[in-house]
Amino acid sequence: MKKIILSITIASVALVLSGCGYGQKTATTPAVSNQPAVQPAAPAAATPAPTNNVVNQPVAAPAPAVSNKTVNVSIQNFAFNPTPVRVKAGDTVVWVNDDPAPHQIKAPSFNSQTLNTGDSFSFKFTTAGTYDYGCAIHPSMAGQVIVE
Repeated sequence: MKKIILSITIASVALVLSGCGYGQKTATTPAVSNQPAVQPAAPAAATPAPTNNVVNQPVAAPAPAVSNKTVNVSIQNFAFNPTPVRVKAGDTVVWVNDDPAPHQIKAPSFNSQTLNTGDSFSFKFTTAGTYDYGCAIHPSMAGQVIVE
C-alpha cells in the first residue's frame, strides 16, 4: 500500500511539474551542438550623429524680399513727373503738389483729398499690376504706376 501511495505521489508531482514547464527548454537556454557557432552579420554602417542640433532637414528657399521703398512723384506744371513710375510690391508712392493750383489724385483703387501747394498723398502698392491714375480736377493730367 505504501508503494502505491508513493507511486501516486511521485506521479502527481511529476504531472504538476510538467504543467508548470519544469524541465522544458526556454529561449534563453543555449542549445548544445557540434556545429560551429554562426556569427551574426555585422551591422550596416550607421550614419554619424550630427554634432549640432540641426537634423538633416532640407533648406527652405528664402522668402522673397518685400520692398519697402518710397518713390516721390512731383506734380508740377499740370503734369506728374516721373510717369510711368516703376516700383516693387511693398513700395510706397508719394505725390507732392509743387504747383500753385490744387490737384486731386484719382484712381480706381485709391483717391487723395484735394492737395494744395506743398501737400502730399501716399499710397502703398502691395499687389503687382499697372495702375493708371489722373487728376480729378484737371482731367488732362494722367500718370501710371507699374508694380512688379
